[in-house]
Amino acid sequence: MAHGGAGPVARIVRMVETPPQPNLWSYASAGLEFAFTFGLMLAAGFYLDRALKTGVGFTLLGGVVGFAAALYRLLRKACQDRAERQHDDGGDTE
Repeated sequence: MAHGGAGPVARIVRMVETPPQPNLWSYASAGLEFAFTFGLMLAAGFYLDRALKTGVGFTLLGGVVGFAAALYRLLRKACQDRAERQHDDGGDTE
């Protein structure tokens, strides 16, 4: 039977061998956490500027610190996810 396609067993094997899809909720929560951390630090800087009647120094400082902290947390989460994926991929082979 030469119909040019793979048999049902080959299709099942391909389905089993396909890597799992990334968890999209994990990415969404990481993005929300980034925005929340950045926004919270920016708002804290803005509040300090208003309370101390200064220019925009604390707002800028809060934005920079918030962005750096949010980026650090995002990269740390990405590295942890990558390590877990590598562990899961290599854990079955001995």
